[in-house]
Amino acid sequence: MKKYGRLNPVQCDRMPIAYDKKNRIVNFGFVEKQVEDSETETVKTVYEGYSVQIDGILDYGHIKSQLVEAAYGQKDEFAFVINAADSLLQAIRESDSWRAFKDSLSTDDVVAFDEFNEYRALCSVAAHAVMDSYQ
Repeated sequence: MKKYGRLNPVQCDRMPIAYDKKNRIVNFGFVEKQVEDSETETVKTVYEGYSVQIDGILDYGHIKSQLVEAAYGQKDEFAFVINAADSLLQAIRESDSWRAFKDSLSTDDVVAFDEFNEYRALCSVAAHAVMDSYQ
């Protein structure tokens, strides 16, 4: 499982609930995984994903922001956008064909923005799950 920014994945023996209201823990992105137990030499099922504690403010945008900021600071978010835009502009200036343009988009800045955007999408789904748990 991928590490996003400063947020490391966690493992659980059981699939956690999407939102633990008592402890205000949001669990998201969990997938089933088979791992070998080195002591017993057996294969067991674990669930791996992300867990983030949030404050008690129940607003979709606020929750999503907290989840995003658990992995990336606001300055990082801004830098991803600016660096990706700079890479795009540079690719436009330097490319003489569509193929050359597409090939030049695999820069570290564009890849980092893609990963950040992938994480934001996970956070969006998780924030909706929190809000849905109160309906």
